Amino acid sequence: MIDRLVRSNERVGNVSDLRIYAIVVTEEHDNQSVIPGNQLLIRTKDKTEQDVIVREIALAVTGDVIRLSNGMILNMTGIR
Repeated sequence: MIDRLVRSNERVGNVSDLRIYAIVVTEEHDNQSVIPGNQLLIRTKDKTEQDVIVREIALAVTGDVIRLSNGMILNMTGIR
């Protein structure tokens, strides 16, 4: 479901035109491993809820989704 939201960087422009809009994690990520800076951090109860939230954010901000190997998901959007 989430993987279909990933788009190529060609549609956004240069990679430098992208910014992290939100970081969506599950409860398994402790506070020491997640330091979001200025980005929105959303902690979900499980992977199913994480997928739903990520999809809703990506559709709302017309963003790209990047799933990291550690289970965190980044919502990326173009700089406007």
